[in-house]
Amino acid sequence: MNELEYLKRAFDKERLAHAYILCGNDENKVQESAQEFVRYINCAKRSENSCKECESCLAIDGNRFPDLYRVAPHGTEEESQWRAEIKIGQIRQLGMSLSRAAWNAPFQVAIVEQAHTMNVEAQSAFLKLLEEPRGPVLFLLLTKHEFVLLDTIRSRAQQLACWNFTARPEQARSLEEFQKLQQVSLHERFVVAKELAENPSRISVELEKWLYAARAALMNTLKEKADGSSLSKMLKTVRAIQEVSAILARTNSNARLALERLMIEF
Repeated sequence: MNELEYLKRAFDKERLAHAYILCGNDENKVQESAQEFVRYINCAKRSENSCKECESCLAIDGNRFPDLYRVAPHGTEEESQWRAEIKIGQIRQLGMSLSRAAWNAPFQVAIVEQAHTMNVEAQSAFLKLLEEPRGPVLFLLLTKHEFVLLDTIRSRAQQLACWNFTARPEQARSLEEFQKLQQVSLHERFVVAKELAENPSRISVELEKWLYAARAALMNTLKEKADGSSLSKMLKTVRAIQEVSAILARTNSNARLALERLMIEF
């Protein structure tokens, strides 16, 4: 059962939680899962899936559905795309919107895209929304870096994994390059960190590749039923990549220093 089937079954049995974290490396897949679920719960002709043709489905796909709210990161023109963030003002506006009663849906839905980009103030404000809902609301947090979210947010939401490990040629190369990077000396890894820090536009791309490769390696470790120390090391590596990604995306930290610390974990 995948994450979408799980959500649909929970809705059909009236057992929905009030918040879910959909975590996966394929943003398009995660977004489409969230979109289809919102269509499904509001569809006038649903069966196993939404019809995509009724008034509600069309309104949802056209961003015209009155009981669906979206929050996404944005930045200034001077900021690179990977430094965009969700700010506290956006979360406060979401709270104001959710304070109104639903128009014609069983409950309101709030989708937070790239939830890991919420800054500290935004996460604190969002936590209050989770703790003090102002009516029947379903929160869907979409992210590829769930460990960046506050523990208190993660503990109040059910986490559903949406990871896609279908190997495409470029992803296979990423895994091979990552494995080679793990095998070279620490000095050689520091050279990679230095070169990467000197090319800021490449940092987010390389971190995404490493995260995919580390996740794939973690899955391989699980399949091979390796010893606990190997599993613990790979999990620690995945978390380290996520943390460095978040730090460099949301702060002005020294990129070379952050990358060198990451290389030690490899």
